[in-house]
Amino acid sequence: MGAPYFGAMGTLIYDGECGLCTKSAKWVRNRLPAGHAIAPSQDYSDADLAAMGLTRDDVERAAWWYVPGDPPAEGAEAISKTLVAIGGRSAVIGKLMW
Repeated sequence: MGAPYFGAMGTLIYDGECGLCTKSAKWVRNRLPAGHAIAPSQDYSDADLAAMGLTRDDVERAAWWYVPGDPPAEGAEAISKTLVAIGGRSAVIGKLMW
């Protein structure tokens, strides 16, 4: 993949070794607008994660939504923010989750 992409707007970081996470990530990838990114946690070094305020333990425990300058959002909050970023009906569901 090359250097990890932190996303100009937001990045969903997920467990690339989890089958359900990977299937869900493919669904998100097909819907997330340009400017956002999605990447498996395995693509990031510990230094990359530290720059986002995360640790290897964090990304092994949950999915994360990272926006530069904001605290990272974990788990259900990460998914809700991802759905809001997708927009449309997904945004409504994301706002209800939030």
